[in-house]
Amino acid sequence: MEIEVIEDADIISITVNGSIEMENIRDFKKKLLEICQNTDKDAVIDLSKVNYIDSSGIAVLITLLKHQTKNGKSLNIKKISTQVFNVLKLSSLSDAFGC
Repeated sequence: MEIEVIEDADIISITVNGSIEMENIRDFKKKLLEICQNTDKDAVIDLSKVNYIDSSGIAVLITLLKHQTKNGKSLNIKKISTQVFNVLKLSSLSDAFGC
């Protein structure tokens, strides 16, 4: 899994490439929490290149959403693969992330 971060004046964009699952969740969570904790900007995540996400990945996204909301910022998913969208929709979370 690879994570690319682009920061501009108002927003931080995070692009994830690969699977988000139990095997790599520790690194994923650490990196994303670090990114969000070190900025005062809204965050947008691009999951269009993620072909698989399990419940541990969904839990990290929820944690990030709570962190951003607590700090008066937003977390949205701007692009999403069909596989990830289906998981979020089945979990009733697609609206929470603006999908």
